[in-house]
Amino acid sequence: MNDVTREIDLIEEIGRIHGYDHIEPTLPRNTQSPETSMETQILNKINALFLGSGLNEVITSSLVGEPLLNWIGIKHNENQAVKVTNPQSDEYTMLRQNLIPSIAQVVKYNSDQGQKNIWIYEIGKTFHLTGTPTDKNTGVEENRILAGALTGNILSGKWHNQEETDFYTLKGIIESLIKELNLESRVEYHSVSDVSYLHPGRSAEIRLFGKTPTILGVFGELHPDTRERCKLVQPVYIFEVNLEKVLDNLTYTVPRYKGLPLYPAVYRDTAFIIPQNISHQEIARAIKKVSSNLFKGVEIFDVYQGQHVPEGHKSLAYRITLLDPEATLTDERVDAEIKNIKEGLKKAYPDINFRE
Repeated sequence: MNDVTREIDLIEEIGRIHGYDHIEPTLPRNTQSPETSMETQILNKINALFLGSGLNEVITSSLVGEPLLNWIGIKHNENQAVKVTNPQSDEYTMLRQNLIPSIAQVVKYNSDQGQKNIWIYEIGKTFHLTGTPTDKNTGVEENRILAGALTGNILSGKWHNQEETDFYTLKGIIESLIKELNLESRVEYHSVSDVSYLHPGRSAEIRLFGKTPTILGVFGELHPDTRERCKLVQPVYIFEVNLEKVLDNLTYTVPRYKGLPLYPAVYRDTAFIIPQNISHQEIARAIKKVSSNLFKGVEIFDVYQGQHVPEGHKSLAYRITLLDPEATLTDERVDAEIKNIKEGLKKAYPDINFRE
């Protein structure tokens, strides 16, 4: 009996003597899968959206060096650089502070191999030294970043009459991302001219409004000078979004479902002439704010500048959706609601004029 030294050995002997065939089989206990965190859910949504839009995921090295940064023309913050103590090469001397150089390098490599249509994205981390390392704190701030690039033709599956990727192709993907994150009512897009690697007339920042306005990211066409320096033969459209800021501004809500409306919606088109510096998103938010509970949505369908529109102004045309879930809307109620919206807009923006 020298082989019986543990509790399990004794159990095995009892089972052998009693007979394994006499032991009643039992099913294992039902175990619940761990709940998926909100961060994981968001990352899964982003991956599904971008893969479904035709982008391929790439994974690049977190190490960069001066040659790559000089090649793309992006300066790093020397005071926040997390440097490698004993680098094997000058190409890998520090942890990256930006994903764009690595993304551009992937585009360059694939372009040199004869690939024309390149749609890629990456979810990776950037690193900034924020303090002195201690036993409990590395002193390094890590941020999860979403970045990518589009170049070539739109990946539609057509073999003829293919459309080229442009700024609005990328903007459409960014808008789909914002909609998927349920942030569309809080986000505006503003042109930028101070991002060194972006074309000053074909780039924008993603601005989140709230108690404290936050810049979530930037997107646009790679600057012509940068493209020439990198020897890229066709326009490249790039983007970068700080997912840490996105996650900080998300709120989880339990989905609620309700039946289809019993009564039809009513659509009214109306156009406004506003100063050039007022954005479409501001007007859309103002319409929603001054409307009653009949308001169900608003979308822009036309922007016009030219004859009959004063210099420094633009004409925006909107389609407003109204619905009463308990009755069919009459013309009188719809006219009263539209009048109320126009009066509210005039009060908020005295310079606004309405086109008939």
